[in-house]
Amino acid sequence: MVDLRRIGVKQIKFLIKVVFFREVLFPILSLPIFPGRWKHVVHVRFLHPFIYKNIFHPTITKEVYNRFKKDIESGTWTVSKLRRSFRNKGVDLSMIPDDLFLALKESAISLDDKEGVEHQSRLIKFIKDIDYKFDIGFKLIELYNFLIRCGLFVAGLHLREKIKKFIETDINNAEFTDRGKVSVSLGFMLEHGEVDLFDACFDNRSQNLSSTQVKLLNELRSILCDSTFKPSLDFTSNDLSFKTYIEDRHIAIVAPAKSSEEDGSEIDKFDRVVRISYSTQNIKLNQAVKGSKIDISYLISPASLYLFNHSKYKYDSKINWIVFQGVSMGKHFISNILESKNKEVNEKELPQNRSIVNYNPILINSTLNTLPHIVLDLVKFSPSKIFIYHADFMLTVMRYKGYYNSKYSKFNKHHARLLRSLKSFSSGHDPFLQFNIVKRLYDANKICGDSRFTEVINFTPLDFAKELQSVYGEVGRIQLKNKYDEGIFKE
Repeated sequence: MVDLRRIGVKQIKFLIKVVFFREVLFPILSLPIFPGRWKHVVHVRFLHPFIYKNIFHPTITKEVYNRFKKDIESGTWTVSKLRRSFRNKGVDLSMIPDDLFLALKESAISLDDKEGVEHQSRLIKFIKDIDYKFDIGFKLIELYNFLIRCGLFVAGLHLREKIKKFIETDINNAEFTDRGKVSVSLGFMLEHGEVDLFDACFDNRSQNLSSTQVKLLNELRSILCDSTFKPSLDFTSNDLSFKTYIEDRHIAIVAPAKSSEEDGSEIDKFDRVVRISYSTQNIKLNQAVKGSKIDISYLISPASLYLFNHSKYKYDSKINWIVFQGVSMGKHFISNILESKNKEVNEKELPQNRSIVNYNPILINSTLNTLPHIVLDLVKFSPSKIFIYHADFMLTVMRYKGYYNSKYSKFNKHHARLLRSLKSFSSGHDPFLQFNIVKRLYDANKICGDSRFTEVINFTPLDFAKELQSVYGEVGRIQLKNKYDEGIFKE
């Protein structure tokens, strides 16, 4: 949050003009140009900030990290400057000792060598020594995101565990009444499989929640914990048709990570094959590895939204179902095709479409990646088996050629992909949340996967943190010029 006391009148007027043009005038003027998009525009630009307010602020980490990096590289960094950077964004970390910030700074400019590990050990010690204060857990979320942005996943995991303990203490406090915080605190318990604690706290706190939050929490609990799913939200007619299509079938989910295993023929034997962001425009599959069969495509990632809004979007006639993240997107998809140059397309010949339930509002500090979205969705429709191929929770950096369309192709270069993923981890796609949610389903025998998936899903959280740090740690560190000269950091 911007501290208006530090901004002059001219700057405030300028900010108002910029916000008005970008958030109000431009979306309105865009309506004739992008027909059918207005519901998506309204949701992203207006509703999304209110849904997630007080829970996490995706831009804070970016801005604080950039200032932190600039101050270190210029030799002007101090603890008070870092505190001020957080405070200017509405995050008061006055309870954090200076020694923790000093250890953080040393860790952020060191690699995972002997010296770097010593700095990180000191940092973890200071994290473990943080004392409880009411509502401190939610303040520490921004510090956690900052650690992840610096590539310090192991220290970040320790802080995340500390946050969990603090939040579990908060929820028993009568002053803890914020509806958003209560709901994500309960979601945090489900993420960690603490069902008994969830049930006890939910009984005491349900009066603080909206009816939608209650339904989402009950539904997520049923997906993760019940042997038979009990829906809390009504199925639409399209959902019921999808259930008929999925129920008692063997389902293969083919993820986009590169693989050397030739699983194609095995994949094509499944009753239903699910692919991510699949279309005839952007997928050039190695059929020996990825197979050729396609029954269901989930279009719920940013790259998918680009395809979805693209005027030349074409669908593969082999696709029977397309699943979106919002009802309006399905309607737009149909109108987009019918209004395209391909006039001979008949609406009845189009693939059926439906929308997923969005559980993000009850999950702490994060939005789900596509794979957790898909498995949470499919489990509800009682398939006989869900088998996951080529997914290891971002430990394999590269994606198969064609997964990104031309607009996003620059992200499939190795360093660009590393940096983009690291930024994503720290601004709304918490890697530990993704891992924990899928692990709950795996431990409940609701999903299984290939050898790589099985290896990773059986990691402890600490093992997973170490693997993430080995892959992404270096790209998050502050790479000082003198350390380039000494050859410590790789270009």
